[in-house]
Amino acid sequence: MNPCMRLAVVACLFGISCGSAEAGPWIFRWQKGQSLTYRVQHDTKVTDVLPGSRLVMASRLSLVKRWEIDTVDDQGTATIRLKVIAMRNEQLRPNAEPLVFDSENPDKSTPELHAQMSKFIGKVLAVLRVDAQGNVVKTLEGSATQFASDLPFLIRLPFAEPKEGQGWERPADFTLAPPFGTGEKYQAVQQCQVTKLNNGQAQLQVSTTIKNMPQSPSAQLPLVQKQSAGEVAFDVAAGRIVRADLRVDREIMGHQGPGSSYRFESRYTEHFVD
Repeated sequence: MNPCMRLAVVACLFGISCGSAEAGPWIFRWQKGQSLTYRVQHDTKVTDVLPGSRLVMASRLSLVKRWEIDTVDDQGTATIRLKVIAMRNEQLRPNAEPLVFDSENPDKSTPELHAQMSKFIGKVLAVLRVDAQGNVVKTLEGSATQFASDLPFLIRLPFAEPKEGQGWERPADFTLAPPFGTGEKYQAVQQCQVTKLNNGQAQLQVSTTIKNMPQSPSAQLPLVQKQSAGEVAFDVAAGRIVRADLRVDREIMGHQGPGSSYRFESRYTEHFVD
């Protein structure tokens, strides 16, 4: 650890103001034995319009997830485990009863959905090696492809000191796996910009775009959910994400001929639970 980084860590541990650098460099400050718990809500709505018909489907997912820090090496790379502590998932279907899974109220859950989902509650769903910038160095358990494009802590940090107006980007390439695709590869980029830096907390504007978007409207349907934009708050002193609010609202015209349209709306929020 270089002297500047060591000084920043010591200052934060003892509650000392970190001065103009707003608490030191951009890093995730992993600690062995630490648990990072987040409350997540993800609401989605799909409106599919065809000549003479209009189909609306929606879902609301609420969960509490926990990242447990097993080890941290001298370079600041941590071995972390993901668990879902609680979950409620409600799927609204046209002309049918909603499907419900509630881990805290199993008697109010749809039996088939409860049988599928309950086995994931409280279990280790992924084990990752994540460095101090937020990159997944190695996937020990879970989907390596998924965590390569969708980082466990949403963003990658730069090798720099935090400053207002600062911007950077990272590759967010992904492969479209079944049932949404057949292995098609897409080039994507996530852009971050610091819009505010105050009292050791940075407000970031974050957006993801796809470079090689297909021309066919029908081929674009499974890709709209990848193009989110919104805000992420990062506590520089504590070295962790504290809040995120990411949204998608995109409409594709003519996906099934003239007069058809497909609209995907999504809001994903995540809050750190101290």
